[in-house]
Amino acid sequence: MDLSQGSRFVFHQLSSGSFRHAKTFWADSFYPDLFKLNEELEDFHRLAGFTPEILADPKTSAVIIYDVILNMALETMRGDKRHGSCGMGINEADLRTKAGFGYFLEDVKTDTEEQIIGKLLFLRDTYYPRRFRDLGIDGLRDLPMEYRELFELDSVAENVAKVWISNREFVKVQTFAQMANRTDALVFETGQGLLLDGACVKYMPHVTASRTGLANPIRILEQNGLQPTEVVYVTRTYVTRHGAGPLFHETKKEDLGDLWEDITNQPNPWQGAIRYAYHETLDGMLEPIAEDLKQMPERMRAQCRVALFVTHLNETHGNMKCVDKDVCADRLLTYDGVKTYIDKLYLSDAPVCPKSGVRSVTS
Repeated sequence: MDLSQGSRFVFHQLSSGSFRHAKTFWADSFYPDLFKLNEELEDFHRLAGFTPEILADPKTSAVIIYDVILNMALETMRGDKRHGSCGMGINEADLRTKAGFGYFLEDVKTDTEEQIIGKLLFLRDTYYPRRFRDLGIDGLRDLPMEYRELFELDSVAENVAKVWISNREFVKVQTFAQMANRTDALVFETGQGLLLDGACVKYMPHVTASRTGLANPIRILEQNGLQPTEVVYVTRTYVTRHGAGPLFHETKKEDLGDLWEDITNQPNPWQGAIRYAYHETLDGMLEPIAEDLKQMPERMRAQCRVALFVTHLNETHGNMKCVDKDVCADRLLTYDGVKTYIDKLYLSDAPVCPKSGVRSVTS
């Protein structure tokens, strides 16, 4: 497989190590969308020539089609007060599962097509009326017509069941302990950024339902008696946000350097155009990391290296773009505040840069 000629792949539900034949494991905190899975697998196979292995905890709860439909309907109804959702139904899946209406992969894997249809329609007719009441919605009549029709048509559930039956063959149900016992190294991948964490009160309601930092990895490791060896926080040399919500020190793209076009985060009806900003001061930039590290027990922290991975250096001439000054990324570990939390740096150009490579810096 040769990806040196500009091939491009966007990860959604697969592990970023998939091109190296690493297995993907969906933990019980992940909400997979089996309806969309085949699109990603087909794109991956066209590039790599093989299909990566996917494992999933039995208690991983699936996103269902009505989560997505309601998510899209709500964001549409908010108009200029949108939360910034990308319309994938994650928050709705999270709320539904925590309310006792999860559809777990251990059941998805064994249910017949008729059973899947029946369960989807049961959830539609039992859970969602309660959810509408919680939202102050007077039933389906309050939803925009295009979304109301999708709720009303039984054929939507029938179509989903057929796709699930096809796509579930790519997923093997296995507990974390079973998976961990058969591998030498584990990489936990979280999504979004620390300031979009579901518990980040400062930015609500413009956050994700997910825990984006250490919360879930630490919980899973503790449950299984394992110790992390390294935590890596990743940031560009500047700040981006795709979607509604506060963005402190927001500025024009050209003020930050020679930034390339972001061909992944293109303008779309849900999130608008990608936005750009300066970092806080160095101390301010480190605050979310310091808060996140508090979730790690001291006994773990004493044996765990903390690294900062800074990307897109080529776009800003090697500098971190902070609101008060530019900071040379190569010299980050010479600042006392940084050394308090960060043991090692990884430095890289933008992933699309032909000369992109990773350098490591230690104190």
